[in-house]
Amino acid sequence: MDKRILIAYSFEERITYSFWKYFFQSCGVWVKAYKTGDKIPLKEKNYQYMYILNNDDIREMKMISHNAVYVVKSNSSYKSFRKLDNICAFQWRKRQSYYEIVDKLFGENSVFRELLSIYIDRSLWLNAWLYHEIPYDEKDTWREQIQIECAKALSQLELLDNKYASQKQNRFYIEYMKLYCNFLIAGANKTNITEMKDANIGLLSEITLLAKSYEWTLSLLILAAQVSDLSALTSVHIIEYLRKACEMEKSAGLLYDIGRIYERLYGKQDVAYIYYEASVTQDRFYYRTIYKLALRMEDQQEWFQAIICYRNIINILPDIMDGNYASISEIEYLYKANRHLAGIFREQLNNSEIAGSYEQNIHSLQKHIKQEGFKKLEHCMHMASNTENMQGIFERIVEILDARLK
Repeated sequence: MDKRILIAYSFEERITYSFWKYFFQSCGVWVKAYKTGDKIPLKEKNYQYMYILNNDDIREMKMISHNAVYVVKSNSSYKSFRKLDNICAFQWRKRQSYYEIVDKLFGENSVFRELLSIYIDRSLWLNAWLYHEIPYDEKDTWREQIQIECAKALSQLELLDNKYASQKQNRFYIEYMKLYCNFLIAGANKTNITEMKDANIGLLSEITLLAKSYEWTLSLLILAAQVSDLSALTSVHIIEYLRKACEMEKSAGLLYDIGRIYERLYGKQDVAYIYYEASVTQDRFYYRTIYKLALRMEDQQEWFQAIICYRNIINILPDIMDGNYASISEIEYLYKANRHLAGIFREQLNNSEIAGSYEQNIHSLQKHIKQEGFKKLEHCMHMASNTENMQGIFERIVEILDARLK
């Protein structure tokens, strides 16, 4: 049951990656991600491989693997490779191109085509993105929308029960998507403490029952940790679930999450930083961990080490004028790194010239977000969802982000 997929994606294809990441996340497939150009393990045990390539990644096709699925642009750059069975020409406007990808990955008789249809029809990419990207104090804006669409998704998932009643493997992914939708509903309704308590305990019981019927997968452990984090009554179990997941798959993200919980819930900074150090050892490009280490260096007045870390974050993240943003956190960490650098150079090193260059970066980022917003992401979400007021949603997102970048 523990399906895992390794996705190597072009930096310019972060929006396409976001669509597929949230789809796999919603139906219980564990995702490990690399950028094209990184040192990608060629034979990662238990993983299927998926490459999301842009026009400049034709070089990746020179070492084509017949065990991987390649998602490419529908243009002349890849014309000579179209005859290969594992090449999928993806187009946002053509639903069939979406289905072709899941058929290549999981087979034509799997349930994933129908789960993908529900994911698109019920705008689960948009709603999952809003839930995971927007801070809790701003979720009220979309609480009703998330709850309504997830409830409709649950109704559609119920219709699949009879069809796949005798197919145990396919049923796992149906049941997982039900749990994920109920998690989004519960999380969006976090302000109702009484309902939150009952929903949280009930959801954890259902997750445990599914694990007993099948097995504890990476995705189930992470979902259990996320559900546990919704209530103070169950938050004591978060680290337990994350540690079990880390035993199955040690990753920078999981190590960072464990450290963050020790810091946020228990105030154990020394323990947290042991995990942060382990995280950056696992992946030296994991910008969230680098930021944590930079903060500690700044607290210890190790200014030049802090500068190196903050500059690394800027180099890892997209250019300020990049229009392919698929994550609010990318923008916020870019802003925070520039803000800290400006502060160090102005207040600690008395270099107003360099400080001014970072302050100009901040101004350019703020101006770009106000003028351009998330136009590319909005456009793609509009084509891959069933939501009418997409423009209004993203106008509000820009307002929220603009207020946070001050």
